[in-house]
Amino acid sequence: MGPRETFYYYYNKNSLEGVRYKNWKLVLPHPANVYTSSLHGKDGNGGSILKQDIPMALYDLAHDPGEAYDVQQLYPEVLQHLLKIADEARADLGDDLTGQEGKNRRAAAKVE
Repeated sequence: MGPRETFYYYYNKNSLEGVRYKNWKLVLPHPANVYTSSLHGKDGNGGSILKQDIPMALYDLAHDPGEAYDVQQLYPEVLQHLLKIADEARADLGDDLTGQEGKNRRAAAKVE
């Protein structure tokens, strides 16, 4: 496996929200702010932001770069492979969404 074939999508400090392997992207269940279902801002006033639970989804970015079609039912072997990658990332780096600490997660640096 090359150094750029696998990516982890960590947000909000240490929440694993997705993994990518080559052209495949697995979005893991997570809460998120969404803007597509609400009004945008106007004249310098911010728009509304809705909270939504994002479900698990698998995308083939080679054929669907806009992530519009969840294909996890069509590619169960790819889904299992990416779930294994996610489990390895959680065991190594942790994941706040699942409460895993991670064996190689270091404490934040402190300035004294």
